[in-house]
Amino acid sequence: MPPEITPIILIPAPTRLSSRRQRGGDPVTIACDFACSQLPASSVLPLVCIDEHTRDSAELGASQRRRNLSGHIVPLTHFHRGISNKLRKQCAKSTVILVDDVATTGATVAETELVAASLGIRIDMVLVLARA
Repeated sequence: MPPEITPIILIPAPTRLSSRRQRGGDPVTIACDFACSQLPASSVLPLVCIDEHTRDSAELGASQRRRNLSGHIVPLTHFHRGISNKLRKQCAKSTVILVDDVATTGATVAETELVAASLGIRIDMVLVLARA
């Protein structure tokens, strides 16, 4: 890989467990895994999850979505105490991309970015697979 191109880290936006069951998997993580299989020097970093008690936001307006997700997107259990310095340095030297399946109001992206920042990870860009 040319030296001017940094490694890529893809962070899948969280999907509720019940939604994963209904869909037969997590399409965002599946897309991230596929992309990384095609891109050298790339990896997937599952960083966050969504509290299962969070309402499905399909019928909610923008402000309702923000309230619904506020504080309910959290680091995965093994990151609750923070991330290692090694992982933090790896993210700092990489292009970190948050991947979401659908952009409606941006509430999921905004809340996920807050959690990433609290762990010392800078999101460089957001890739959305579809827009509602």
